[in-house]
Amino acid sequence: MDAAPMEVRAHKRARTGVDADARAQNVARRAEHLLVSGIAARDDDELLSMANTLPDSDWDLVRIDGPFEAALERIRTMKGAAWRPGLMAAALVIIRSAANGQPERLAAMRRQHAIAALGEALAELSRAAAQLIQDSEQLDAWLANVIEALGWLAGDETATGDASANEVVQAEASPVAETLERTMRDFPDLPKLQVIGAGGLGWLRLSPNNEDEEPRRDAAASVLRGLRSHGDGAMTCLALLSFGWLSFAHPPTGALLTKEGAARLMVEAMQRHPLNVRIQYYGCGTISWLVKDASGGATRVIRDAGGVETTIASMRLHPDAGRSLQVAGCMALTGLMISGKAIMQQTVVSLGGTEAILAGMRNHNEDRKVLLASTICLHMLLSGASGAEISHIRFGEAGGCEGLRRAMEWALETATQESGEPDTEKLQLADHILEVILVVGRGGKTEAVS
Repeated sequence: MDAAPMEVRAHKRARTGVDADARAQNVARRAEHLLVSGIAARDDDELLSMANTLPDSDWDLVRIDGPFEAALERIRTMKGAAWRPGLMAAALVIIRSAANGQPERLAAMRRQHAIAALGEALAELSRAAAQLIQDSEQLDAWLANVIEALGWLAGDETATGDASANEVVQAEASPVAETLERTMRDFPDLPKLQVIGAGGLGWLRLSPNNEDEEPRRDAAASVLRGLRSHGDGAMTCLALLSFGWLSFAHPPTGALLTKEGAARLMVEAMQRHPLNVRIQYYGCGTISWLVKDASGGATRVIRDAGGVETTIASMRLHPDAGRSLQVAGCMALTGLMISGKAIMQQTVVSLGGTEAILAGMRNHNEDRKVLLASTICLHMLLSGASGAEISHIRFGEAGGCEGLRRAMEWALETATQESGEPDTEKLQLADHILEVILVVGRGGKTEAVS
C-alpha cells in the first residue's frame, strides 16, 4: 500500500514532468544572484529573506563559488550590535550546499579557516546576546544556524580526502568544541541550541573509531526531546540531523538512541512531514547509517515502525528533488536489504522500491552519484535468490532495461575529461551498471539489454 496520503499523491502528480537539470541551473543562477547581492546589501533583513527564498528541496543543487569568501570576511568582523543573522543564514545555505555535492568547495572552506571563524562568531553572539536581542526564540534560531554550519564543515561524513583541509579541521575542532560546550551551558533553556549542539559536539569531540566509549546520555536526551516535539518541522529537522551525526560520529550513542526509541520517532516524523524534503533526507540518511549495526536490532526497529515503506514513499514522492534525497534513499534501502536478507528484498520489491529507484534514475539521468547509488541498490534487489523472479518482472515492467541503457550511454559518452584523461568515476559507474546488466541477463525474466 502506498504510504503517501491522497493529498501528497496529488502534489506528486502536479510536479510530474519537471526537468531536474534545467531546474538545477535556474536554482543556481537565482541563488547566486540573491546571495551575492544580499551579502553586499546593508539591509540584513533583506539578506535573511533572500537566504530563505531557496526551497529546502533545492539546496543541494546549488553550485556557488563566489559569495562565500565575502560572507566569511564579514562574519569575521561581526561584533556586538553589528551581528547579521541574514549573513549567517546565507553562509549556512552555501556551506550546506557544498557539504552535499561539492567536496572541493568544502575543502577550500576548511582551508580558509571557516571552522575557526564560525567558532569566533558563536562566542561573539553568546557574549553579545543580551544587547542584541530579548527574544529567546530568535536567539535560539541564530545560534542553531551557526552550529549547523559548524557541523557540516567539521563532519567526518563530508571528509574530502584533502589532507591539508582535514589537518585544519583537526587543529580547529577542539577549541571550537569548547566554545560550543560553554554556549550550551550558558543557555540551557534554548531547545534548538541544545538539540543541534548535541550533534555538533558529536562531530567536534567524539571518535567514530572508538566503539568502547560510553554513550553520551546527555546528548541522547537532547535529541529525544527534539524528536518528541511536534510542530512545523523546524525542531524535527534539527533533531534528525543531530541523530544522524551522532549515529555516524559515535556508534555507542547512536545505539543508545535507537534503544530509547529514536529510530521509531524518526520514522513517525517522516510520516508526519511527507512534503518536508529535509526531514525525508535526514531520515533516509540516518537509516542508512543505523542499519550497519551488526546485531540487526536497528533494522528490526525500523522495519516494525514502517521505515521501509516510508523510505520508498519518500523517494516516490520526491523523484525530482535534489540528488541528496535519492542517494540517501537508495543507500537506506541497500543497507536494509543487506541487514534484512532475502525477506527484506521481497519487502522492498512488494512496496514499490524498484519503481522508486528507476524514477529517481530517470529524473537524475546525468548525475553520477544518483546513478551509482541506484545501480548498487538495483544489484542488491535483483540478485537475491528468494523472490528473484518477481523482482525481475517488476524491473522489466518499470522500464528498467531502458534506464540501464541510458545510464550506460551517458557514463561512456562522458568518460573522457576535457584534458583527454579518462574520468575514473564515470568508468566505475559503467562497471556497476554492467554488473546489473549481467544480473538481469542471468535472471532471464525480462527483456535483453542491447
